[in-house]
Amino acid sequence: MNFTGEDGDLRLDGEVITGVAAIDWQRERWLAGLALSQSEGDGSFSAPETEVDDAVKGTVRSSLTAAYPYVRYRPSEGLELWGVAGYGRGTMTLDADDEDPANPDIWLTMVGVGGRAALRSPDQSGGLALDLTTDGLFTRIGAEADLPLRDAVEAFVSRLRLGLESSWPRETADGITLTPTLSTALRWDAGDAENGFGVELGAGVAYSNPNRGLTLSADIRGLLSRQEGEGGMRLREWGGSGSIRYDRGGDNLGLTASLSPSWGVSGSAKDQLWSEVAPPFAATGDSGNDTASNGAVRLDSEVGYGFAAFNGNALITPYAHLGLADSRRDWRLGGRFSFSPGLDISIEGTRKEQQNAAPDHGIRLDVNTAW
Repeated sequence: MNFTGEDGDLRLDGEVITGVAAIDWQRERWLAGLALSQSEGDGSFSAPETEVDDAVKGTVRSSLTAAYPYVRYRPSEGLELWGVAGYGRGTMTLDADDEDPANPDIWLTMVGVGGRAALRSPDQSGGLALDLTTDGLFTRIGAEADLPLRDAVEAFVSRLRLGLESSWPRETADGITLTPTLSTALRWDAGDAENGFGVELGAGVAYSNPNRGLTLSADIRGLLSRQEGEGGMRLREWGGSGSIRYDRGGDNLGLTASLSPSWGVSGSAKDQLWSEVAPPFAATGDSGNDTASNGAVRLDSEVGYGFAAFNGNALITPYAHLGLADSRRDWRLGGRFSFSPGLDISIEGTRKEQQNAAPDHGIRLDVNTAW
C-alpha cells in the first residue's frame, strides 16, 4: 500500500508491504480461524520552517507482527455475521535531521465486526440479487516510549459502513452468463487520520462463456467524501480492475491464459480489510482530510498449460507470470500440482526488478490441503 498525507505544512508519505497467512475450520454454519501477518513500512516526513517551528525532515521505518482470530456465523439462509480481533507488536525507527534516531517499541490493537443480509435472492431462472452490508473497524496504535514521542506515534482510527450490493445474472440458452453489479455504501471515518462522511460507489460486469472457455470481468470503485468547510462532495479515491481468463477445456486442461490490469483503489470491502488494519504506521500521522491515493497502476499476466497425470488423479500446470507496476517488474516461473482429493502444491522461482536497485531472486513453495 502506498499513501500520501498532509496536515497543514506537514507532509507524510510512504509504503507498507504486508503478508498474511491464515488457517480456518468450517463446520455447518460456523467458520473460525487465525491469521498471522507481518508488515514492513518505510516512509518520510517533512515540514518547512515557520515563525513558530523550525524546518523538520526525516524518515520512518517500522516492522509489526500481529495475530488476528476471526469468526463467521450464518444463522439462517441469506444472513452472515463476522468478527475479527487483532493484536500486534513491533518496532519503529524515527530518524529526523539533526537528532539522534528514536527506536520505540510499538503495538497495535484492532477489532472489526460486520454482516451481510440477503434482501432478495435470485430464483432458478435468475433475477435480481440484493444484499445489505455493514461493517465497523476500530484500530489503535501506540508506542512504549517517553513523552512527547509517545504522543507523536499514538493514533486511533475508526470506520463504519452501511451499504447495498446488487447483481443481476442473466444466462442465455447456450450457457453464456452476463452479470452486472452495482454497490453503494455510506461511510464514516473518525480518529487521527480521515474524518467525516463519504459515499462509496462501485459498478462492474462479468461475462462467462464456458463453451469457449472465456471469462471477462471489469469493475470500478470510488469514494466521494465531504471536505471540511465546503458543502459539496468531491472524489477522494477511485480506481478500477479487470481480468481476462481463457480456459478452453473448462477444467484447467490445455492452454490457460489470464490478463488482469488494475489502477488506483479497487476491490471489495473484504479485499481492503487487511490493507487497512495491518499497516504498522500508515495511521500514525495526523493527516487530516488530505490523504489521497497515489493512483498506482499494475498489470498481471499469466500463461500456463495443464495436463493430466497419474491416471487422471493429478493435474500438472507449468506456467509463467509477469507483473508490471510503475518501475517494478515481477517474474515468476513454476509449476502447480493438484492431486485428488484436495492437495495442491506449487513451486516457483521469482525475480523482482526495480529501478535503481539490484534484482532480487527467490524460490517460493506453497502447499494447500483440505480435510
